[in-house]
Amino acid sequence: MASSTQMKKEAAELRKVAKQSRLSQKEAAAKERKQKQKQQQQKDGEENKGEMSSSAGSKSGGRKGAIILPSEVQEMRQRLFGESPSQAQESQANNNNNNKNNNNNAAGGKKAVKGAKRQRTVSATSSSSSSSTPTSSRPQFEQPPYRLEVHHKNKQILLDVTLHHIPAVHVDVSETTDTMFVVDTSKHTKKYRLELPIPEGMRIDAEQATCELQCDTGVLKCVLPIKGDIPASLQEERAKMLDAIQKQKTLRFRMGADGELKVRSRRSLLAKNEREQAAIRAAATAEKKKAQEEEEEDAQDVQEKKKKKKQDGKKGSTTSNDNDNDNNGNNEMLEARDTVEDGKPNKSHTNNKKEKTKRRKGDEEEEEDKNDRTQPAKKTARKETPSTTRGKESTVGNLQENTSRTLQQQQQQQNKQKKTPSKVFEEEQKRAMAIAKSAGKAAQSTLRERIAQAKILQKKMQERLTVRSLRRDTRSEKKQDSFIRVLEEQKRQLLARAELNASIAEAEKKTAGRRSTGKTVTFVAAEEQ
Repeated sequence: MASSTQMKKEAAELRKVAKQSRLSQKEAAAKERKQKQKQQQQKDGEENKGEMSSSAGSKSGGRKGAIILPSEVQEMRQRLFGESPSQAQESQANNNNNNKNNNNNAAGGKKAVKGAKRQRTVSATSSSSSSSTPTSSRPQFEQPPYRLEVHHKNKQILLDVTLHHIPAVHVDVSETTDTMFVVDTSKHTKKYRLELPIPEGMRIDAEQATCELQCDTGVLKCVLPIKGDIPASLQEERAKMLDAIQKQKTLRFRMGADGELKVRSRRSLLAKNEREQAAIRAAATAEKKKAQEEEEEDAQDVQEKKKKKKQDGKKGSTTSNDNDNDNNGNNEMLEARDTVEDGKPNKSHTNNKKEKTKRRKGDEEEEEDKNDRTQPAKKTARKETPSTTRGKESTVGNLQENTSRTLQQQQQQQNKQKKTPSKVFEEEQKRAMAIAKSAGKAAQSTLRERIAQAKILQKKMQERLTVRSLRRDTRSEKKQDSFIRVLEEQKRQLLARAELNASIAEAEKKTAGRRSTGKTVTFVAAEEQ
């Protein structure tokens, strides 16, 4: 298999060959064209020579000894240059005077005649062009594209002339009049001239006209104010156009109750009669009313539900307050019993009053949350059981919970008081050791991960190196194989050439031996007697 570089080289060589073939084909085609043109020119030249010789022979044969009258010369001038008879006579007299006066200076006379001929040709062309073309445009200037629009409200003519990036210095609008708008760019290399008559017999105010050239687009925008009123024909056309637009609007839109335009539906557009359209409108209004009524009913239901929820929440809060008061009374009774039994007030109870108040507040908030979550269950319970039994049960449960909490708090405080500073130091040391152990484990884990990643990268690098070495070995083997093949081919060619040379030498020897042994014959020319 050939390598990618060899394939690229072969493709480049093929492209070069294709390019050379294309160039050679083009050169051959150009040579053929030139040869054909030369042949055609030669044929045309031969034909022209034959025509000239025939015409010259006929003229010379006809004009021998002929007399040309001045009247014939005038007729010829009238036919050729389109001159009047008076002009022809004057030109003939001038030519005669020039010929008489300038017999000594022949060259000067020829130049004057040439100048006169040029003047005649120019005058003839100008007269013919003036008679054939209108006075609005000249033949040597192009007419630029333009767009004209009449603004009825402002009484203005809006004119846009595209001049294709001609500088404003070379744009001349000074020749404009009340009935003609003129733009001239003869100063520039791109020569334009527009002589636009104002349509429909209107008149413009040339002094107040404004023209602005946009450098980006090369468009000359002109605003030409109109003098007087706009013609009735243009006003009628505008009225017709506005009526057509209004009809289209009425077909597509309709006025709503708010006075805004609304798009007509497809059904109303397809409806043929006005009655059908009215029925469609009535059905649409009825549907809207129904939808509005349904929305109002839904809003009322939502408001009623909100009111019920608020009332239920108020009832639950009153019951919870009653329970809290009962709990407070029970707690005070327990504290009094403890003090009577000991004979002295307990310091732990006095110190923990603030904590108890805080816990009571937390319990109240938790109970309120529970009441909000389980409102429907409480409603059913209220309907089934009276309020007195519920209050007694809640007071008993709260007493038990409070007693258990107070006992736990007392035990925790006693444990704290019993602890010595040495034990506190040991606990802190244990915590620090645990933190250090966790940090060491994390560091070991990170080191292991890094080592594993490094090993993976090393393996990948080794694999790449092995792949590269294998590729190099394969390339070197391929090169050696190719060299061996080339050498073998060269050996084969050399052996073949040696065999051919030996056979050729043997054949030459044989031919040389035959010539030496063979008879020779000579021919002698016979002598003339």
